[in-house]
Formats: sequence, C-alpha cells, structure tokens
Amino acid sequence: MNKVDVVIAGVGGQGNLLVAGLIAKAALSQGLEAKRSEIKGLAQRGGSVQSLVRIGETVWSPLIEQGSADILLGLEPVEALRYIQYLAPIGKAIASSNFATNPVSFSQEEILIKARKHGFFLLPATELAKQAGSVQSANIVLLGAASHFFPFPAEVFRQVIEENVKRFLEENLKAFELGRQAIAIQQ
Repeated sequence: MNKVDVVIAGVGGQGNLLVAGLIAKAALSQGLEAKRSEIKGLAQRGGSVQSLVRIGETVWSPLIEQGSADILLGLEPVEALRYIQYLAPIGKAIASSNFATNPVSFSQEEILIKARKHGFFLLPATELAKQAGSVQSANIVLLGAASHFFPFPAEVFRQVIEENVKRFLEENLKAFELGRQAIAIQQ
C-alpha cells in the first residue's frame, strides 16, 4: 500500500473531526502513518468544515493536492460537491443524500443529480442513523460505507469506534454496519 488520501467535507456539528480522527487512529493501529489537517472555518452549526487525512507507510504532509484524493466523504452533499476538485479520476465519492443546510444556488434535486453525474455513492445517512438509534450517527454511517475502500478490514474501524466513541456506542456500531450494507448494495 502506497497511500490513501481522504477528504471529508461537511458542516459544523456533523462529526467531521470525529470521523477524521477515527480514520487516522485506524491507520495508526495498523502500523501506518497518518497525518490530518482541518479547516474549521465557521465550524459552528452550519459552517463549512473540511478535513484532510493522509495515511500510508510514509506520510510527510497532511495536505492533499487537487485531483489526487482516493476518497471524498461528504457528510453533506453541497459540501461534497464543493470539494469535488480534490477527487482523483479513479477516486471514490461517498455522500449523504440528506441536506444539513438549504442550498442557495440550486435545488436539492439539482444538487443530487449533479452528484450522481460525478459518480457519487449517495446514501440516506440520516435515515440509516435513525434506524441505528441515533440521528447523530450519520457520520458513522458514511464511515461504514467508506470502510470498503481502505486497505485494512472493517474490524479495525469497529475496534477504533469501540475505543474512542463513548456515547451511543451500540448505536454507532449499528450505524457503521448499516453504512457498510448500504454501499455494498450499490456496488
């Protein structure tokens, strides 16, 4: 394995930083290096938040060049499209089909159509999180979906979740599984 570059895009309050931390910890637990960087901007509820996570055998910088991300994880579809230029031509884009904010320039349907044209895997993350027992675990639903594209088994993520998520642990583990199942159906 050479490297895996991940861009996580969302808005404040969605758990972007938690997901970035879980990815980094999963990589570290496998003897890989991990570096991360966050742009919190207006990280209060509704403000744009972006995290970059680079994992590999040797990682010198947390910065990811445009056109080179292996995974674009969109906790919010508008924010995912905002960072589409980071995705490599063969990269995987996974995003929630649920909106955290009301889009200004386009309708929600137009945004989802655009995401589909870019090859996004779109998941009803909020509905799946509710099914898991906690609407706040939508970020973990999306992590579960993305876990298919990492160079280590899903069990590594499960263990990292168990070690680092103290509130609603069972709900988050169920959310992770629902995300894995939802994307497996789309592949």
